[in-house]
Parts: sequence; structure tokens; C-alpha cells
Amino acid sequence: TTVAERSLFFTVPVRKRFQKRVEADVAEIHKILTKAALCFPAVKFTWINGEKQEFSLGRDEPLLTRIATLLGQELSDNLLPIDFEKDRCKIAGFISAPSLHRPNRLGNHLFLNRRAVFSPFISYRFVEAYGTRLPVHRYPLFVCHLALPPEWVDVNVHPQKREVRLREERLVGEFLMEAVERALGKRPEVVMPPRFVLPEAKPLMLAEEAPVYHAQAQADLLLPLVEKKIRGVGFVGGYFLAERRPGELLLVDERAARMRIYFEKMTKSETKMAQQALLFPLSVEFAPNEARFIQAHSDLLNEVGIGIRSFGKNAFVVDSIPQPFENEEIHLLLERLIEDLGGVKSPAKKELAFSLCRLIKRKKLSIEEGEKLVEELLKCEIPHECPRGRPTYICLDEETIKKDYFS
Repeated sequence: TTVAERSLFFTVPVRKRFQKRVEADVAEIHKILTKAALCFPAVKFTWINGEKQEFSLGRDEPLLTRIATLLGQELSDNLLPIDFEKDRCKIAGFISAPSLHRPNRLGNHLFLNRRAVFSPFISYRFVEAYGTRLPVHRYPLFVCHLALPPEWVDVNVHPQKREVRLREERLVGEFLMEAVERALGKRPEVVMPPRFVLPEAKPLMLAEEAPVYHAQAQADLLLPLVEKKIRGVGFVGGYFLAERRPGELLLVDERAARMRIYFEKMTKSETKMAQQALLFPLSVEFAPNEARFIQAHSDLLNEVGIGIRSFGKNAFVVDSIPQPFENEEIHLLLERLIEDLGGVKSPAKKELAFSLCRLIKRKKLSIEEGEKLVEELLKCEIPHECPRGRPTYICLDEETIKKDYFS
């Protein structure tokens, strides 16, 4: 069977104006063909886009080989086989090792009775079977063919027959739990360390300055040499209490303040974002669809401090990251960007910065670092709220304290 598309809008040219950009359409075609190729591994697939051959899959090739071609070598290297049959239920395919997980369910490829479907119930059972092997709010990846009695499956739930409802949920749930637990039993039942870990010693690299290794020196780079006006009092949890002037206190949300500061640094074109040059560049690999997104926006990623360049098919090398993410895993940063902006037609620098700022975590600061943080915050264009609209600080003066707390 050969499917060819030519002159699609010849008779209705006005419809062409309402189409998304070419990259978005190619990504959607890739998604459809990936589902079809994984659903029917015995069928040969060749996809030619213009004059470029995107992939060519042989007939009757092993499912694992097809997964490596379509979803990436990293995934195929971290898969565990699953093959279990009980009563009238059967499942076969591959599930990810506990060390490989994603922040969403986009890596769930389920084929029920030779049909690509999505089932929240089945996805939840997979997560439940992994238990404490996975970190919180992380999801496994799998490519599984599930065979159930036809009378157990109601496919008339979604207009496109993508979602299904199961009549014997209890039996299916118990079957899936047992199957996944048996497959995971071949590996230690502990959360393995992250695949990509940043080196402990990380210099702070500005565009025109030499590396700086000391935490105090890094903090000094945040502010020009000005006379201090903020006097730190102390911390209450993640909130910093400081005196701005006699009789006036500021209660500052440390995380929200850092989000505002770095958001404005990332979005101002005249300001160069501070970067950390990694001592050992990291090699990361993505599925073809995700790699296409990274490749298309590599210049934008470099502008916000992620130094990334192509390194072969679907692989990239990262040699620097934005300064506020010194303790973050680069793979997690890129995954979140793909999740947040993968469906955006033309993501702008502001949208990219907003997505990155959401990943900033609370950080334990000294009194001196807290004072410098507040000084930097008060120099922002919008110091009173973070990019998400939450307040960065509240002002407490004598009148407010008397009115709100001791009236």
C-alpha cells in the first residue's frame, strides 16, 4: 500500500492559510506513523518527506529494533521485556527500567487488541505497579500489546475510538499489576540514580569573564558594587525577613523572587544570561519527534543559557546551562520545555523563559545572599510579583501590623 499526498490545497487554497507551520504538520504525521508502525511490527513502513527519507522499517523486524528507530536508542537500551498471560488476558512488549521516566504520559504506547488506544485506567495501573521505584509525579514509558476478550472492551467512548472503557476493570487491573511486577522483578526494586547528573564542581561562566568557583563570588556577580540598603533579619522556612528602612520590614518569598529576577534576565535582549560551563559536556538523546523540536529551536535555547548543539541523529551535546539551574538535571529541563512548548506554533523567548522559571527550586541562602537577593529583586521592572502572578514579597510597617494583627 502506497499513500502519497500532493497538491492537497489545489481546489481549496483558502484552507492553506489555516494550517499550522510545516514542522507541526510533520510532527503530527510522525506521531501517526509511529503508532501504526509500533502496532503492526510485521508490516514494512517507509516514510518519505519531500526528498528526504525519514525512516524505513523492515518487514518482520524485532519490536525492540523498531522502538530504537522510532523512539530513540536511549529508550531501547533501558527497556525490560514483559510477556505474561493469565486466564483470558495477555500482554507482551517492553516497559522502561525504573531509572528512565518522564514528567508526562507521552511515552505510553498501548495497543489493545491491535488498536492504538489511550486508557487512563491502564496508565494508572502501570504507575501503581512501579510503586516507590519512581519519583513523585513521574511516569514510566512502555510499548505494550494487550489482548483482552472483545466483550470486555467498549470502544464507543471516543469519536476516533482512541479511548476505551473496560467492563472488567478489577480483573484487568490485577492482571496488569502482576505482569508489571514480574517484569520489574528482574531489576533491583530501588530508584536508580539519574542518568544525567551534573558534575559537583561547576564554574559560573559569563560571556566575557573567566570561570568563578566560589559560591560567594557567584552571588557577587548578581549585583553591581553598591552600598547595601537592605539589612537581613533571618529566614522563616523559605521566606526571608529583611529591613528595608527603619520601621519597615519585607517578607520575601525566596523562590518567587529568584523566578522574577531570572525571568527578566532571560527576556531582556541587552542582558547576557549567566551560564555555567560544564566541566564535562553531557550527551543527551531524544526520540525523533522531540529531537526535531530541539533542533528547530536550538538558537533560542542558546539565548536563554542552554548551550546545546547537534551531535548526530537525534543526539545533542550540552556544554552550558543557565546559572540558576546548577543543581538541575539538564535532561529534565529539556523534557519540560518539550512538554510545555511542543504544541506552540512559534515559541518566543518569553515563553521559553517562563517555562524554565517554573523549574527553579527553593535554595538555602545565607543572610548576606538573602540581602543581595532582595536588592536585586527591587531593581526589577515588576518586583512585586513572579512571572506566574504570585506576590514576591509583602511589606510590613508599624501601621499594617497594628491594623491587621493587633487591632
